Amino acid sequence: RLASALAGVVTAMLVVRAGRRLFRSTVLGALAGLLLAVDGLAIATSRIALLDGILAMFIVAAFACLLVDRDYARRRYAEWSAGLSVGADRADMGPLIGWRPWRLAAAVMLGLACATKWSGVYALAVFGILTVVWEIGSRKAAGAPSPWAGAFLRDGPVAFVTMVPVAIGIYIASWWG
Repeated sequence: RLASALAGVVTAMLVVRAGRRLFRSTVLGALAGLLLAVDGLAIATSRIALLDGILAMFIVAAFACLLVDRDYARRRYAEWSAGLSVGADRADMGPLIGWRPWRLAAAVMLGLACATKWSGVYALAVFGILTVVWEIGSRKAAGAPSPWAGAFLRDGPVAFVTMVPVAIGIYIASWWG
């Protein structure tokens, strides 16, 4: 029961951090964490040691990692956009951001979520789609000429290769013993 209760506390703290980053407001982030901390279902799953609380912790941790990755990618796209001169050729799909450690960390968290309960696969699918949607928005905001093509042809395959095999590997490694 201690591990489940600790997972509930960690989940509330992760919601505060993710809420603060998502809303760019400390008050709204703290309010989100407070609402989770006093939620009856969250308290019950933390208290009676169901696996759902641990699953929720890994999914919220993966979401928080993806938020950090999203902000990192937006900064990189803004730098790319600022580096373009007026007469530059903008016919390409925009930059390909290489190493993305926070996306990799999210994949590890989602692999641990799948190892906890198989319903973590749904979170992996939704977060995969979410990263591509965020890439479209980031490319569009940076002024990429074809944000959809760039997101689907450049970032989509990279996101898939980064997230799915890593999550599967973590899942298999968790059951190795």
